[in-house]
Amino acid sequence: MKIALCTVPMEDPDVSTPSPRLESGKNPPVAICALADWMKKCGYGPNPVDFYDIDNLVPTDEEISSYFIDNPADIIGISAVLSSSYKQVRRVSRLIKEALPDAIIVQGGHLTASAEVLLRKTTVDICIAGDGENSWISFLDHFKNGGKLTDTKELGRIRGLCFIDENDNFKFNGFGVGIPGQDMYMPDYELLRSGLKHRPELLDNYFAVGLKGRFMEIDPRCKEPGRKPRTAKLFTSKGCVAKCTFCQRYTKGYRRIPVDIIKPHLLELIEKYDVGFIIVADENFGSDKEQAYEFAKLMTEVGLLWVSESTRVSNYTREDIKYYKEHNCISLAFGVESGSQRMLDLMEKKITPDQVFEVFRHCIEYELMLSGAHMIFGMPGE
Repeated sequence: MKIALCTVPMEDPDVSTPSPRLESGKNPPVAICALADWMKKCGYGPNPVDFYDIDNLVPTDEEISSYFIDNPADIIGISAVLSSSYKQVRRVSRLIKEALPDAIIVQGGHLTASAEVLLRKTTVDICIAGDGENSWISFLDHFKNGGKLTDTKELGRIRGLCFIDENDNFKFNGFGVGIPGQDMYMPDYELLRSGLKHRPELLDNYFAVGLKGRFMEIDPRCKEPGRKPRTAKLFTSKGCVAKCTFCQRYTKGYRRIPVDIIKPHLLELIEKYDVGFIIVADENFGSDKEQAYEFAKLMTEVGLLWVSESTRVSNYTREDIKYYKEHNCISLAFGVESGSQRMLDLMEKKITPDQVFEVFRHCIEYELMLSGAHMIFGMPGE
């Protein structure tokens, strides 16, 4: 049984030139890395998958078709993060099915919030909604043990799977159980390099040069002698501590990745990839304050400067911001969403404008750059 995984671009396939996404570095496809790592841990071999990074390579239709004809697989997983990837999923799944009519195409990622649409409007055969590691392994085990795609009764016992049954009914058996934080995995850049095939130089797309523009101008630590020039992105946690009404949420709870797992990865980034800056891509950095402090302390220990892309004002006090500033943080971004308390209440955001102003004042006091205040316009009820 040969298994392949691939990414898809976020841009509309009708756009002739993909939009630039490299200024701050591409997010490494951590879902691909996590699935490959979990497969190894579950006995699927030292090199369990063939990875094809369509998102990074941006191949033509002809190139995608030729690739799968030359590299056939029995089960092909597609990872799509955003709803803007829908047309790409429709395109890529069609090309795969035309090249390999008997291959089973499995869709994962946040886009599976629209699983029934995917199953009825594309050539995707199965969707895995929610945390995918355990559901993916159970699905692979089903076929390894002689199961078939038509065994909908057996498939219905696998949590996380979405499919159309023999009576044309959409079926979903509830979300699967996620793996604990200590089993989560840092990006494997050698796996990512393998997905670039004849274009290994595209690995550089995951490492933007420095934190350009406003960061360099505001924080003099960015220009320290000997500062390594490149930026990498990573996650220190998964999940959220809120249930905002505008958010598609399938991951329950908030899981932190232990610092002793993160440290070796940081050292590898420094030594092997010339990284001097880290962008923390968590949804809610700082929600586990003990872990966030440990991470900040680690960043000082290894000499990396860092920013956080998303967090909640309710998680921060003046003392927290002072501590992060003293431990190599140069910027924070907050999910503000609205300046209207009525709208914040409708969103069930569980913050107030006064909290926003207070945290922003503390950031200004300690010269910690506010790199963004995420806002939502046009929310129902506005």
